[in-house]
Amino acid sequence: DLLGVEYRPLTARMKTEGFKKSRRKKHNKESSRRQRVKEKKNDKKSDRLGGSSLNYELEKSKTPWLCSLKTAGFRGRHRCGVTLLSGPPKETILVSAAHCNEFCKDQDTGQIVEICCCRDRSLPESCLNATSYCGTRPLLTRAEPKDIQIVCGEYSLEEVPEEFTPEEERVLKVEKIIVHPNYQNIDPLGGFDIAVYKVSNPEILLDAIETKAISPACLPRFNNNEYLSNQGRLTGWRDPEPTFRSAEPSLDNYVNSNLVPVQKVYTVQECGDPPYMNSNTFYPPGTVCSVDLSFRSCVTFGNSGSPLLREFNDRDGNKRFAFVGPLTLSKGCDRTIIKNIKSNRYNASIPVYEFRSRNPAVFTDALCYLDFIAESYNLLPPEGWTKPDYCTGQGIGDPEDKDKEFCMTNRGTMCNFTADWPECRLQEQIIQNL
Repeated sequence: DLLGVEYRPLTARMKTEGFKKSRRKKHNKESSRRQRVKEKKNDKKSDRLGGSSLNYELEKSKTPWLCSLKTAGFRGRHRCGVTLLSGPPKETILVSAAHCNEFCKDQDTGQIVEICCCRDRSLPESCLNATSYCGTRPLLTRAEPKDIQIVCGEYSLEEVPEEFTPEEERVLKVEKIIVHPNYQNIDPLGGFDIAVYKVSNPEILLDAIETKAISPACLPRFNNNEYLSNQGRLTGWRDPEPTFRSAEPSLDNYVNSNLVPVQKVYTVQECGDPPYMNSNTFYPPGTVCSVDLSFRSCVTFGNSGSPLLREFNDRDGNKRFAFVGPLTLSKGCDRTIIKNIKSNRYNASIPVYEFRSRNPAVFTDALCYLDFIAESYNLLPPEGWTKPDYCTGQGIGDPEDKDKEFCMTNRGTMCNFTADWPECRLQEQIIQNL
């Protein structure tokens, strides 16, 4: 049982016989296509000039449940992580954060444009005055199924035709996006930041699940004592550094630094700000907080929706990974340092950051939303599950503790919001151009 805890179906037939004949035909057609691609891959192996140093077999074994939410098409851009919780022959269940489905679109053409186009023109992070690609009426709006795709079995975001890569990637066609009804647009601090997806071609996952190239994560454990420790694993892609500002010396370096998932060990802890900040910012109910106790990493753009997983032993004593929830928000990389300043191929000075944080990363607690996930697929919650009391509380902290000019640093000094550092001005220019 890949799920660990079985869903009880509302209907009596939710197993292999639930696949309709039309889906079987689709699956056979897709299997034939994939076989042709596989043959081409084998033919290409002998005539490659070179290959990436990325170890695909190792990457595959690390994160078989991790998928990428992308804009549609071969060159679709990665936006967020998605977790596979179940796949064929059972229901295909895919979970991410609700805010991942908010896109900036030109209202006249429906074309997706850069998110900075939807920021107020007066703000430094807006690009309305700096680019010709914002369209005429950019507006932040909810994505439609045709705007996105979900790719599973992918371990590098590099744009490579399937015949050239050993990845067992499967491109899922989204037919419905279901955002939690209580989620308020553009406001993860309001909680309920969770969404699920229905796809029209789940049968393409079947052979990859049978070979374990793709495997669902287990459901959250009902009892926290079932976990082996308070540590969890966060795995996700980052938003790739644009090549024009990269100072990486080689393509391999760039791929490994920007295009493959990063794994971090995070420790689950009570939500709250670092003591030295003297602040009490708000953490919504139904969330889980965790932090890298080395304070040498930080969640960043592209990590949204990516899963936190914790280890437990199944009935047979085998170690499994249970889904804790998708990344919903970050309170900032408060201990970030500039490691170096390098030059890119345009001879521009590029600050190299090491993103660090003592602020916790905040995840939507999937245990609080198993009813929402189940109902979205016409299923019942797992047997024995009841919603924990903390899921419907008031949250932690003060919702009004925000946008203040007074704060403390980890060195015991006052924050300086008026500092004029050339590195910060350069970063602001780069953000505008993005």
